[in-house]
Amino acid sequence: MQARHVVIQLVRGPQRYALMIVVVVSLLVATIGAWVTRGDVRFGLLALVSMFYLAAPSALLLLGLILVSIRRGRLVASWLMVSALTACILAGGMMGAWVGGLALHKYDLRATRRYVAKMLPLLDAHHTAHGAYPTSLDEVASQLGSPPWLLDGGKAYHAYQHGFRVEFRDPTAIWFGDWIFDSESRQWSYSD
Repeated sequence: MQARHVVIQLVRGPQRYALMIVVVVSLLVATIGAWVTRGDVRFGLLALVSMFYLAAPSALLLLGLILVSIRRGRLVASWLMVSALTACILAGGMMGAWVGGLALHKYDLRATRRYVAKMLPLLDAHHTAHGAYPTSLDEVASQLGSPPWLLDGGKAYHAYQHGFRVEFRDPTAIWFGDWIFDSESRQWSYSD
């Protein structure tokens, strides 16, 4: 019996419906997880742990059972094969969610930087007209629309006597990680 025949028997048997459900659930986990977590490091660690402790042993078990099935000429422990394959697929879905979340996080960072770039002329005009930067983004947000979620509804903006800062936590940071835009240098910096 060849490996191809073992896989065909596995997906043609009654367990094929369970495998289809697992694939659909895994795709849902990947899609919803990416959208909700946006590359959050805690979810990333959970995905890595699931790959190491769940998918790797399951893949080895699945490979061993396929080899035994090939050697014996018949499908061995199909329920265990389905279980191992299920673990691999779900862990892959979690890894897909993390990778997709990281891509969404990069998009969010670019959107936040674009928003701050559009905000600069308005803040400078306010400073020229009133002699100080606005105390909150509410005074200029009506012209820009609502701030990106990374700016926490405008709470990431802080005015001080001679300038302002835009500062927000990077959800992909392992410990501390802040993106900071300073009005004096007019540049972004990363602090960890």
